[in-house]
Amino acid sequence: MKITFNEQVDISTISASDVQIAGSTVDSIVAGNAGGSTSLTVKVNSELQTATKPKVAISGGYTETTGDTKVSGDTVVHTARLDLSQGENFVSVPAAAGALDVSNLDSSNIEQIITYEKSADGSNWQFHSFDGNSKNDDFDYLEGGQGYIFVMSSDDTVDVNVQNVPASVAPGEESLEEGWNLIGHWQEGSQNANTALSSLNSGTIGDTVHQMYEQSDGSNGFSYTSVDFSSSTTDKLSPGEAYWIFVKDDEVYTEAGYAS
Repeated sequence: MKITFNEQVDISTISASDVQIAGSTVDSIVAGNAGGSTSLTVKVNSELQTATKPKVAISGGYTETTGDTKVSGDTVVHTARLDLSQGENFVSVPAAAGALDVSNLDSSNIEQIITYEKSADGSNWQFHSFDGNSKNDDFDYLEGGQGYIFVMSSDDTVDVNVQNVPASVAPGEESLEEGWNLIGHWQEGSQNANTALSSLNSGTIGDTVHQMYEQSDGSNGFSYTSVDFSSSTTDKLSPGEAYWIFVKDDEVYTEAGYAS
């Protein structure tokens, strides 16, 4: 994970034992330099449950490049950070289990959140939305594995904290209907598309998935790029992104490694 400072600091004197996450010392850090840096990368050996915003503390001294000496500092770990542009953004949350209460999204720039699902009989698309008006809202929680469209009034960065490690609870699942579905990426990190979709793999991905599209890089709005999901793919599914996927039969989509 990367710890970001609000200005450049000399991190050359910070050691792994100086950094604690939720009370546990990290495994290692990327060596600092006296020239000044705005971030520090640390490594932990175990999965870190981020739903409760675990605290990061740096003990000992470090020096800002302005010369001010800081005795200690602290921040929290977020599961994901969504960099959203004005207009439409295709978004997902990496909730391995449980869901994210929409009221916990700290942004006044979210005008509307939209998702699409098939009707119960599978005959037509249903449009669901959230705009903070309880009389009109169709949902109050964002689920892992589900794709959403965030309509933003202006550019914004939104921090997300969800249960990213299944632990003792069952991992989440999304039921996909034959045809088009709007899905999310389960993981906090990028993942080979073929691997990420492995819970759909009854034979090969090509036997199960007909087409897949992602929002075009560097562009918000309804502009799409095809995703290569073949076994030799170099395309990856990215954290916080959502995708249109056409499946040839009803499927259950879950986090890779938990396919039933």
